[in-house]
This record gives sequence, C-alpha cells and structure tokens, in this order.
Amino acid sequence: MALTELKLKNLKAEKTSKRYLDKDGLYIVITPNNKRTFYFRFKVYLDEKRVDRMYQIGEYPRMTLAQARAKHRRLATEVDSGIDVFTRDKVDIKKIKPKKKKPTLREIADKYFELRQKQVEESTYGKEKGRYLNYLDMTFGDKQIEDITRSELLAHCTEIAEDVGRETGKRVLSVFRCINEYAEDLQITDINIATNLIKRMPKVKSKRRNALVDKEWLGKFMYCAEVDSPDEITLYARLIVHLGLRPSELQNLKWNEIDWKKKEINFYCKKIKSDWRVHLSDEVIAILQKLRDLTGGKENLFYSYGKSRVISVKSVQDRMHIWGFPRSMVVPHGFRATMQTIGIDEDIGTFEVIDLCLTHKPLGALRDIYNRATRWKDRVKFYNDWSKFLVKMRKEYQKSKIKVVQ
Repeated sequence: MALTELKLKNLKAEKTSKRYLDKDGLYIVITPNNKRTFYFRFKVYLDEKRVDRMYQIGEYPRMTLAQARAKHRRLATEVDSGIDVFTRDKVDIKKIKPKKKKPTLREIADKYFELRQKQVEESTYGKEKGRYLNYLDMTFGDKQIEDITRSELLAHCTEIAEDVGRETGKRVLSVFRCINEYAEDLQITDINIATNLIKRMPKVKSKRRNALVDKEWLGKFMYCAEVDSPDEITLYARLIVHLGLRPSELQNLKWNEIDWKKKEINFYCKKIKSDWRVHLSDEVIAILQKLRDLTGGKENLFYSYGKSRVISVKSVQDRMHIWGFPRSMVVPHGFRATMQTIGIDEDIGTFEVIDLCLTHKPLGALRDIYNRATRWKDRVKFYNDWSKFLVKMRKEYQKSKIKVVQ
C-alpha cells in the first residue's frame, strides 16, 4: 500500500530498523533512533549477473514524500535507459574535501534583505525585515536551513497565527520561504522546507483585540505611563492612547510628517491607500516635545539602534506588562477599541467621527464612492476632548491613590 504524508507522520520507530514500501522500488527506512530515509531499490546486470542497488534519496521530513517521488521518477527513467545511477553518483569518501561550514539562516537573511532593499519600496522592505527580526531570528537565526524541520517551522508559525493572527503567521512563513528560495539560488540548499506549508496551517478564528474598555482601568494606565521614565517606549504608550493610530502607523512616523504650526500629522495611510491627517491636542504636543529631546535628530519619532531602526511593538507590550497590563488584558492595537468604545459611552464623540479618527472607510454598499466627507472640524474637537478626558481619568486615579495612602 502506497505511503501518504499522514501515514509517515503516524509511523513510529521500533527496536529494529523497519522498511515501508511506497511503489516501484521507492521505500523509507525508519531506524530505532527515528531517522527516516528514502531509498530507491533497483537492479542492474554486471557480467550477466543481477546486482541489487540501494540508492539513498534523502531524509524525511527535510525531504517530503512528494519531493522523494519526484526524484525517484527521474532516477527510474535513467535506470530504464541503462544508467547505473548508484555507481555514477557513488562518492569516494577518501577524496571528499572537508565541507565549508554552511551559513546560518541569519547570515543568509542579512544578504537577502540587502538585496531586497534595492528591489522594493522602503515600507515593504521594513515590514518584511520586521517580520523576520520579530518572529524568526530569535528562534531559527543561529541554525542552518537544513537543520530546521518542516514540522517545527509549521508549529512555530501556527503559534504566531494563534497568538497574533492568522495573516501574520502566513506572512512570516512567506518571508521564510523567500529567504529559503534565495538560499537555493546561492546553492546553499536544494530543499525549500516552506513549500506548500501555508496550506497546512490550521484555521484560526479571528479574535477581538484585548482592550481597556473600563475608564477606571484606563485612568490607571495613563497614570502608570505618566510616572514612568519618559523614554521612547513610555512616550509611545502614551501617544497611542491619545491618537488611536495603528501600532505600525505610529511606530513608523517621521519627524518631517509633523506640522507644528497647524498642530497636525500628515502621513500616507496604507490601510486606506490615501493621505491622512491627525490633529494634535495640547497634551499630545507636550508628549511630542519630550520625544523630540530624545530622537529629534533622527528621521523617525521612535528611532532605535536595532536592526529595524524603530522600536518594536513587543517592547511596548513588555513595558505595559511591567505596569500590570499583560497581553491578556490589553495590546497596543486594542487602544483603538478603547477610543471608540469609551468615546461613544462617555458621549465624547459620535461613532461616525471616531471611526474617521481611526482611519476606517465609510460603511455602506458604495463605501467612499459618494461619501468623501472628512469631518475635519468634528475630528479636531474629538481629539481635543478625548485628550482632556484621558488627563481627567489619570488625575482621578492619582487622587484615589493619595486617599488610600492617607
């Protein structure tokens, strides 16, 4: 009975080596230490005597069943034409030169992104490299590609999909596949372990972003962010609550996008594929002035000396955890839900105005084909009122702490 991927996964190592046939001489041997190797068994005639040959094709799961069958077909065709592929490809161990140590995934990735930066826009390059640095480098960076198995790569990306989101998991897997293809082009490896792996990722239900929708807890958060040392991470946490921008939008803002006289930020929003502006309240201006003392001489507001050149959202999440706000309670993206939920409940703004502040396209069958209103004056008022509300919640929480001490 022919082998299947499911059967291969379920086969277990036994006390002695076992052979499992696929078809036409292709089989896999599983040793007691669970090493799984594909072989091609065929016969040749030397001096009219039959001789059995066993040609080693590759190891599973580094080589998939489909890849083993493809190589088996090529070898079988050559054997049918009279070629003894075993003798032809046999290696004389005495003549083997010491192999050069193959580069790690990190070394290959550095070269890949050096080339990639010249091929795509800076924003695309930044996203792809960010996914590598945030999700792949720490886990696989020190390994050679051939030492990474399909099963552990799939498990890693599945974990990302469940924790962050399915699309993020798929995109991280796509970045790995591209780096692997680049390694193939350099002849560092001849197998791409990420091929067709996206199809095997389990479906993950979309989760609502964890958010603070209780104004007392929001007050505590604003107080914690206020009293902590005013470094780039703390100031990022304070700004994202005031502005309601997506984490990546705030993370990549540049100083030349700020108009101090008009109290505006003008940037290109990739989500709606259009230029957008955000009003800066007096409280936000004060935060930005503190930030300017730290990174004013750099291109980005949240400049970092790391490889990505901007602070990571993970570093913000870690700081929030220290304040007593773990991921299970709130994530940076969740403050957009905070703005809309509490903003409506406290009658600070209407749904339509707050939705525009969150850079959402108008609802309806024709969406923004007819409705092109920006409601700028209403948005300015909401930004100012929202900042005043945040300051009020922070002060109320501070007063409650003073009363407890007294």
